Amino acid sequence: MAIIHSKEENDFVAGLVPGGTWTFLGGKTTGNGSTEFEWLDGSAADFYNWEPSEIEPNQGIVIRQDGKWSFSELPDTRPVLCQRSLTKCVPENVARIKKTETIVGALEGGITRLLKHFSSNQKAIKSEVSNINTKLNETEENIEALHESSYGLQKQIDIIVSYLSRFSQTLQELAGFE
Repeated sequence: MAIIHSKEENDFVAGLVPGGTWTFLGGKTTGNGSTEFEWLDGSAADFYNWEPSEIEPNQGIVIRQDGKWSFSELPDTRPVLCQRSLTKCVPENVARIKKTETIVGALEGGITRLLKHFSSNQKAIKSEVSNINTKLNETEENIEALHESSYGLQKQIDIIVSYLSRFSQTLQELAGFE
């Protein structure tokens, strides 16, 4: 079940919760205070985001779509969120996103250079087009890998695809000038 240790993780998990529902996390309350709870994996209870209310002990921790936490009696028929180890899942996706963002930045720079030097240096343009095509291929591979392992990262992928669409249009326009 999902375990949360930061605001970023809380926001990520909240984005996976179906609208209008409370969904079980992997923890339970142990007392009445906001820090009196434990995660089922034994990790530190170092982050919380409780809905303002009195906390009751020995209850399951639930989260809703806005990221607020509450508690619910165990057992209950609410949905649960399961996770792979965040150290294996999220950093891989973050690294892929950062690499893709770097490539997109390079693509933007390449297109800008193409437009500045188009009329004066036809050979440089062909070299830049080849370079951009290579980076587009790398980006498509990263997007495919992200899509296969994207646990709630669809929004980032949509942004990247939008950039790539713009770049592809510009390349097609430039190819017509060669």
